[in-house]
Amino acid sequence: GGGEVTLTLEELQECIPTGQSVEDEVQNHELVLVINTFVKSLPLTERRIFICRYWYFDSIATIAKDFGLSQNNVKITLYRTRQKLLKILEQEGVFL
Repeated sequence: GGGEVTLTLEELQECIPTGQSVEDEVQNHELVLVINTFVKSLPLTERRIFICRYWYFDSIATIAKDFGLSQNNVKITLYRTRQKLLKILEQEGVFL
């Protein structure tokens, strides 16, 4: 990932709880379900940008080039998408 893995995981850190107990494992399973549903609900371009960043760990520059957007536009899109995800996680009780 060219150093992007650590950076992208840090960006998502505020949205994803961590832990080791059985209770945490159940919560992690719920988290996966909520995130999958959330990603499927996104508009196509927003979904593709989110997946490029957080699944493929593409750099902001690469995503901007691939989508014909400015890097700032990509950053704003990702920020807003993370905020939507955080809100959904809070509503679902996955993120306390």
